[in-house]
Amino acid sequence: MGEVAIKYRLMPESPEVDTDAIISKIPSLLPDDVNLGASETKPFAFGLQAIFILVRGPDRGGLPDELENALGNIDEIQSVELEEMSLI
Repeated sequence: MGEVAIKYRLMPESPEVDTDAIISKIPSLLPDDVNLGASETKPFAFGLQAIFILVRGPDRGGLPDELENALGNIDEIQSVELEEMSLI
């Protein structure tokens, strides 16, 4: 079984959301076999800062959906979108 790298975009509910606090919560929400790689925030629109994260884990069925559900349960996150997924 190989490994995958998955990039997600998380959109906060408002411009006042503390994106650093959200990023610090993410590792505790990931399954044990998945690691948080890079993370960054970028201006999106109307003062919102989009959060981009890269996670690395095993290439197993259902992993992208499992991660998307976990990330979507973070307070103050409006949406989670899978941006890119590739084998490594």
